[in-house]
Amino acid sequence: MASTVLGAPAPAVADTPNPVTCEGYPEKRRFVDSQSWWLPTEGATPAGTDHGHIHVGACIPERETMTGPFRLDIRMVLHDPGLQKINTGSTATPYVSVVMKDSSIEQTQSKLYQAGWTCSTPGTCTRWGQVTVDPSIFTTDGLKETRLRFFSDVKDLAANGTTSTARMTASLNFQYYVDLSPTRTVKDVSRDPYLRGKGWYSAPGNDLAVGGYCEADLMTVPLPDTPISGIWSPAVKMVWHGDAGDPPVTAHEVRIDPDFHNNIPGTIIRQASGEYDAPVGIDTTRLTNGRHTLFLRAECNDQYGRNSTASGVLIVPFDVDNGAGAGADTTAPSTPAHLASTSHTTTTVALAWDAATDNVGVAGYRVYRNGTQIADQPGRTYTDSGLSPATAYTYTVRAYDAATNLSNPSTSLTVTTDGAADTTAPTAPGGLVSSGKTTTTVALAWDAATDNVGVTGCRVYRNGTQIADQPGRTYTDSGLSPATAYTYTVRAYDAATNLSNPSTSLTVTTDGAADTTAPTAPGGLVSSGKTTTTVALAWDASTDNVGVAGYRVYRNGTQIADQPGRTYTDSGLSPATAYTYTVRAYDAATNLSNPSTSLTVTTNAQTGGIQRQGMSTVVNTTSTTSHTITKPASAAAGQVCVASLALNGSTVSAAPTGWTQFAGITSISNPHLYGYYHVMGASEPASYTWTTAGSVASGGGISCYSGVNTTTPLDTAASVAASATAATTGSVSGVTTTTAGAMLVGAIAINSSNTTIAIAAPSDMAEVYDLGGKRTELDDGLQAAAGSSGSKSWVWSSGSAREWAGWLVALRAQ
Repeated sequence: MASTVLGAPAPAVADTPNPVTCEGYPEKRRFVDSQSWWLPTEGATPAGTDHGHIHVGACIPERETMTGPFRLDIRMVLHDPGLQKINTGSTATPYVSVVMKDSSIEQTQSKLYQAGWTCSTPGTCTRWGQVTVDPSIFTTDGLKETRLRFFSDVKDLAANGTTSTARMTASLNFQYYVDLSPTRTVKDVSRDPYLRGKGWYSAPGNDLAVGGYCEADLMTVPLPDTPISGIWSPAVKMVWHGDAGDPPVTAHEVRIDPDFHNNIPGTIIRQASGEYDAPVGIDTTRLTNGRHTLFLRAECNDQYGRNSTASGVLIVPFDVDNGAGAGADTTAPSTPAHLASTSHTTTTVALAWDAATDNVGVAGYRVYRNGTQIADQPGRTYTDSGLSPATAYTYTVRAYDAATNLSNPSTSLTVTTDGAADTTAPTAPGGLVSSGKTTTTVALAWDAATDNVGVTGCRVYRNGTQIADQPGRTYTDSGLSPATAYTYTVRAYDAATNLSNPSTSLTVTTDGAADTTAPTAPGGLVSSGKTTTTVALAWDASTDNVGVAGYRVYRNGTQIADQPGRTYTDSGLSPATAYTYTVRAYDAATNLSNPSTSLTVTTNAQTGGIQRQGMSTVVNTTSTTSHTITKPASAAAGQVCVASLALNGSTVSAAPTGWTQFAGITSISNPHLYGYYHVMGASEPASYTWTTAGSVASGGGISCYSGVNTTTPLDTAASVAASATAATTGSVSGVTTTTAGAMLVGAIAINSSNTTIAIAAPSDMAEVYDLGGKRTELDDGLQAAAGSSGSKSWVWSSGSAREWAGWLVALRAQ
């Protein structure tokens, strides 16, 4: 028996059968469809959510007498709204099995495999196949049966709570008479007449190993050749066939003209639970004259106990004619709009269009290529296949209704298929070099390859094995061994995966083993000079197996500097105070030497004039309206204390009693900086609180001085400055002192709370404190002679530009 796979049915001509309209066959044919549905919940109504279904249909010779082999055109449909995925990658591809059946035999005569069939999800995909049915397989004449069983794998999300593969089956069983020879004895004519649609699930490779199946039968067959009128009462049967104890039918229904692909429910004639085996009354006077479809569905639990439902569906067309004025439909559907191509390849064009409308309901769509009908679709998508590359095709679509009224054609769409496949590989990449290496890495770079269409990327190989796929022309190989040779090549590829020849190979040897030897400890640490606030240091060079990279200087055990050379001056110190220093050398591999011998140096004592006696600070990283600074421990009556407060916005609404404001910088949004002074009395509180209008973060402190004129503490008015433009330097204009020995006090605040940003004091001033919260610093320095102090500049870390505010004031000596 011959079989042919068709992309779509051929158009009908005068002597050629049309498998869409059933015209042109030697005997009367009727297109009948069987479906198998998968629904998610036991006992779901027949209108429940569809989790994937399949169709098998054909123009069948219903109860006709066949005297020899006959052609059968079979339509196969995969419908997958998303939760059940057609497993087209299975070795058991979708196929139709043609089974011959009578009282003495049941034999598969042919299998129509659909290898390579792909179907997107969600989507409805249709294929046609053609077979020749040869009834000579039967040993007797009489009433015979052919069964079309359509098998397709699905991903079953419900099976035992896991994703597994099952096989969905839809079967269409139809009967006809065989009369092959006048000398044969006619037998086997007592079978029950029916048209049957069945649906079941099974495991792959066991297509018929099922416990039972759902069955929807039309028992009143054959249907009348002439249109039906009045009340029509066809006998129907919706049952479950299976082993003893198998679950029965959970629900059944009868509808007229549903189209679930397009969300058209149709007219419900009967809908109930359980089985049904009796006539059903249909009042055809309520229907329009013309073609209609009878829809039967039986639902039952699948045999695997997964609390899900399999459906057997039978769809049969019939004609109605209740005479003139009985509702004859003569109105054609509207023209389908927005015909578009959703994709195309060298041999296919995928089409989609908007739904047409109709006074009764759209039954389907006819697709035309270059003016010739190529498909009849129940839905609004179609993929045309078997085309030629780089060829233009023009498509139109027409809608029709159950009365076969045909819409006007859609606006035509011309689509050109893709050109022939690209088989030209790119050129081999040139100029492969190593742009750098370490003990464990090799950096590679190469010149661009060229291609007739375009290079997509490059594959990198180490010692013949691919290690990377790069879109660009550089790659760094890591995780390598020290002092080891590696050989590299690169190959370019294009979008069609054509692969170039390898580049010229490159051998690179990684650097030797890592340096783990530390330098020697620095020797000869001495103080080369000191003042009241500074200590100058110097030391002898360390040695290293590779080389010394620098030195770290420690004061009282804390690192204060990282020096490339062998000298350092520590500043901002307190007079008459002992400080202990050590130095450690390090190399490029960060190996750190032992500390040098420690050196303790006492700064010079300050004699006469203004002297700083002590200070205290506060940092508020959490926003608050109260900013309290503790009184410095060494503060005493007769001293003059200077307070600086940096705010993250907002303003000071109240200062502590006895404190006089000399600076309040709020001209930029952030930071705000304030300055105050206070002559300490005999009785002072333990702390001082500033109140702000809003809740903000802050940083500030108090520095107290002896030797200041308590009657006129300020020698001159303060100088203030601010910048809303981010910078790495802040400069405040100088003040002009009127007396000798004045103490210059200056403060800076930047728009940051990052304590890793280092602020350097003006060159002739010493750091008093440096705070986070709102990044701020206070510095001071004596000015021996009266006159201009010159402007003072603070510098902070390169690459950390910030907005800033600053002030400078002079305290008058006694």
